[in-house]
Amino acid sequence: MVDRRDVKILSPIKKTDSQLEQLVKKNSKWIYQKKILAKQESSEKLSFVDGAKLPHLGKRYPLKIVKCRGMENFGLKNGRLVAQVTKNTKSRIKKLYSG
Repeated sequence: MVDRRDVKILSPIKKTDSQLEQLVKKNSKWIYQKKILAKQESSEKLSFVDGAKLPHLGKRYPLKIVKCRGMENFGLKNGRLVAQVTKNTKSRIKKLYSG
């Protein structure tokens, strides 16, 4: 998984270090391309308003802001990044997006 911060390798426990190294080498070109794309995206100014397209796991998704009364949440649902917030403020949405 490549995001705007780093590369993460998620694998089953039964995979050996050697198998993981081989997998990384096999996909090194893809990883490199995604790292460049993630770096470019991290240098651009993001807008945290309804309908803005935000990068997430190598793709761009439109942001849907939903006002809620309960627990705030942020995640990918039906091809959209959904921010469920008690107050619709850019700083709050940015904090949820950044984790």
